[in-house]
Amino acid sequence: EAFSKGLYKSEPLYVYVSDHKLTIGVKKETSDANKGWASFDNFELAYIGDVNIDAVREELTNKLAIQINKAGKYTEDAALRDLAVEAARLQTVINTIVAENPDAYVMVANYNSGVKGNIGEQIENLGAEISKATANYEAWVAAQEAHEKVLTPTLAGLTAVYNGAADETKAAAKEMYDGLVQDVAKFLTDAKAAYEKGEAGDLFSKANIESKVQGEEGLVPAIDEAIKAITEGSTNALSYANV
Repeated sequence: EAFSKGLYKSEPLYVYVSDHKLTIGVKKETSDANKGWASFDNFELAYIGDVNIDAVREELTNKLAIQINKAGKYTEDAALRDLAVEAARLQTVINTIVAENPDAYVMVANYNSGVKGNIGEQIENLGAEISKATANYEAWVAAQEAHEKVLTPTLAGLTAVYNGAADETKAAAKEMYDGLVQDVAKFLTDAKAAYEKGEAGDLFSKANIESKVQGEEGLVPAIDEAIKAITEGSTNALSYANV
């Protein structure tokens, strides 16, 4: 019953045969006269095929090289630097696969048969992490550029209009002005916080930045509306909440 329920199913074992001879058996390392017992069933022997160590090593190295190049694109990013170190570690592991080492054949057999935890899967997982870290960094850079090239000049225009406004208009526009200044500062603060959490790629993608900055309800249209209101002296009708 236990066998039928798969309770004694074991993972496959791989071995390299170098002299056309293979001895198969089961050995119990310990014994207990009163409790010791063993049961075996359903053995299966399969031939994986000749293993070309150099070919597999080259395949793995080529796959890893793509990820190493991606991780090295932005050396100023700490997360990508850490991933580059991990990539270098994997390259060291790949370099240990040599024909003279029987363990290498076991490693390659695992790789070819798709067993969980093989080097190929590790490279794929590493690639996914590098892609996410790259998107995160690029989103942070895009947010910085939007702040520096779009928001800062626009806010400077608002500041100039506000400082030049009549005292009466300036007093009416104070809440609106202060709120927009804080909103522009908050944009970059939020982007930095998201970057440090590894979430900037989701929150500050190019499309999202354009929406936050220049969309219909973005910061730039709000500032432009405020400039118009201050210039026309109609700030009593346009509170910060409305803007």
